[in-house]
Amino acid sequence: MTHALVTAASPDGPRLFAIALSSPGTTVDPDDHPWVGEGMKRAGTETLVLTDVPATPVGAPGDYIDRPGFWWGAIGIAVAWFGARTRRGRTAGVRRGASRSARV
Repeated sequence: MTHALVTAASPDGPRLFAIALSSPGTTVDPDDHPWVGEGMKRAGTETLVLTDVPATPVGAPGDYIDRPGFWWGAIGIAVAWFGARTRRGRTAGVRRGASRSARV
């Protein structure tokens, strides 16, 4: 892997930038444990610390979040997370209830 794509605020609005991972000022945060989704286990997701690193704009301001389907995709992920969290909470509640009745 040679570059990372990052989003950042700019005076013109949100933008997508390419960052060369070999640039001075680019380090991996050794204390952060990134979230890794089930389908992204081999993606090499890391948290970067960027200090005065040159960035190359990818597209025009807003292109990344204004592209067709971006918000529908974001909504889909949010719904999946909500569903997983709701299911986890219900399962934990059932387990707690079962353990209480087993002790009675």
